[in-house]
Amino acid sequence: MDEVSEFERQRQANIERNRKLLASLNLNSLSNEISESIKQEDEASKRKKSSSTTQKKTKRQKVEVQPIRRSRRLAGVSIDDSDSKAREFELEEDRRRREREELEKLKTLRVDGDLSLLDLVKDQTVKSEDGEDSSKLLEKFQKFLGNSKSFSIGDYFETIVKKDNSSKDVKKLREELGSKELYTHFKPNDIKLTKDRMTYICFHPDIDRKLIIGGDSTGNLGIWNSENTDDVDILSFKLHGKNIAKLEFNMNDTTKVYSASYDGSIRSIDLRSMKSSQLFINDFDVGITDINYNNDNEMYYTTMQGQFSRIDLRAGDHSRRQVLRLSNKKIGGFTINPMNKNQIATASLDRTLKVWDLRTATTCDWDEWDDNLETLHTVGVYDSRLSVSIVDWNRSGDLVCNGYDDTVNIFNLGEDISTKPKNFAIEGDLTPSHRIKHNCQTGRWVSILKARWQQYTPDKEKFVIANMNKYFDVYDRDGHQLAHLSNPLVTNVPAVCNFHPTQNWLVGGGASGKVYMFS
Repeated sequence: MDEVSEFERQRQANIERNRKLLASLNLNSLSNEISESIKQEDEASKRKKSSSTTQKKTKRQKVEVQPIRRSRRLAGVSIDDSDSKAREFELEEDRRRREREELEKLKTLRVDGDLSLLDLVKDQTVKSEDGEDSSKLLEKFQKFLGNSKSFSIGDYFETIVKKDNSSKDVKKLREELGSKELYTHFKPNDIKLTKDRMTYICFHPDIDRKLIIGGDSTGNLGIWNSENTDDVDILSFKLHGKNIAKLEFNMNDTTKVYSASYDGSIRSIDLRSMKSSQLFINDFDVGITDINYNNDNEMYYTTMQGQFSRIDLRAGDHSRRQVLRLSNKKIGGFTINPMNKNQIATASLDRTLKVWDLRTATTCDWDEWDDNLETLHTVGVYDSRLSVSIVDWNRSGDLVCNGYDDTVNIFNLGEDISTKPKNFAIEGDLTPSHRIKHNCQTGRWVSILKARWQQYTPDKEKFVIANMNKYFDVYDRDGHQLAHLSNPLVTNVPAVCNFHPTQNWLVGGGASGKVYMFS
């Protein structure tokens, strides 16, 4: 065996000395304790993290969804409001919460057996946009026919004609009106009568030329000579500061046309000299909503504040005129009985159509909230579910009106109403003789639909009203539909429309100011 070198013996001796030194310091035991402690802390940290995650998950699962509560600020309740208002707010929120809870319970109930859908909603009412109630439950279901939008009975004209056993006169008139064609010398896009949304349009009474006049929502007026086929012959000018509500002719002097506006003024236009003069300015610039001729020298008007008055066209000063308040709200339109100028009918935002006898009017400042103020003698009243937009009277004693309740109503009062004494009254409330379903929900960009009789009809009494599906609908005094006119070139709802006073010509205008004429 080889002898160990001196170097190796020295190295082994150093290793042994170091081992004894480490053993005397107990470092291995300390190192093991530290390692074990670190290991235990890591495991505890993991257990804590795992426990925390589990608790969070468990807590999230146990959270119940509470009903959203609006802040008092968003609900319009000021910090300075009284405790009673705050209490009312809390009670209202509690009531809504209970309703939601009841609804959730009802969702889990089972329905057994055969049933009628009408019975399920017999205790409900149909709510309109302004909160008005309707008891006609079927109307709620009719909205599901085809689509959810409102509809007009005129949209089913072809079906009605096939199944309608009308008189020969009605059939003949349907054929005549159905043969009317859209003016095609120029496309409607080129016939822009007004700059903005059209609010009124009519024919000049002349039958030798088809002269059309229209006004818009910003006070512009346009005159179109449709007989000129070489060029679109339109004169357009700014006549008023606001909506032109009505254009009126005196049939005994058709050289002048009168215009009334929401800016509170009435102006006259001489078509020969093409000059316009200011006829009347209302007190405090209260907007004028309608005008009608009573005779050659007198004109009636109504206002945005429910007032009615008459002015003498020969007088320069109208300060002494008599002003009668017929409504606390806007009178959208009125009409004079053609056979008795003392009788008028008004259509108002207060949801009524009222017939008045002016022979009983002396002074009147009527207010429905004050019984001490004197009122006029009311011949008859029709209460509508919603506001009434227009009423018109024909020469046979019939009234037609329509409004936001999506109906057109015809009242066959008869010609004998014109001979009644001044103190007579129609027994009970006015009841429509005929009621026609018609969509009148025009919205913001389409002018209000208004039914108007032909002024001097050459055949049967008939009126026209625009259809929201871009048609002209024509009906007679018995509610029979005579026409449903349109054309692919009619690209806007002809919201404002009219007959020629004596000819079976139709004209309408829409939101873009374009004109559609059938003749």
